[in-house]
Amino acid sequence: MTTTFGHVVRRVIGAPASGICHLREGETLVVNDDKGILRVGHRVKPEEIAIGKEARHDLEGITCDPKGNRVWVVAEQTRQVIAYDVTRAKRGQLALHESGEIRRLPKLKNVDNKGWEGIAFLPKEAADGK
Repeated sequence: MTTTFGHVVRRVIGAPASGICHLREGETLVVNDDKGILRVGHRVKPEEIAIGKEARHDLEGITCDPKGNRVWVVAEQTRQVIAYDVTRAKRGQLALHESGEIRRLPKLKNVDNKGWEGIAFLPKEAADGK
């Protein structure tokens, strides 16, 4: 990752980010192979925020819907796309909870690297060609 923000994230979490996602409310989420899903910010200590058994490592990408209600991550080794519901506590604290929606991507053929490396959100209107 060559962006200035990528360098900042690396310095803040002590490792490179495999993916970055900005939520509508202004929070920034990153995924890292070894640290899972973290919330990062300029004056905020990085914190793991995913809750559930799928909140694991080897995550390579993260994306969210335009309203910031759902986040998806992709796990490289298992080829899983795991969905999380975005919730907020009374004080506005952010948390991610497994939605129960887990999909598996096809295995890549003739790839020297391990597998899937990123994910993006495409609104249904765009996917349907409308």
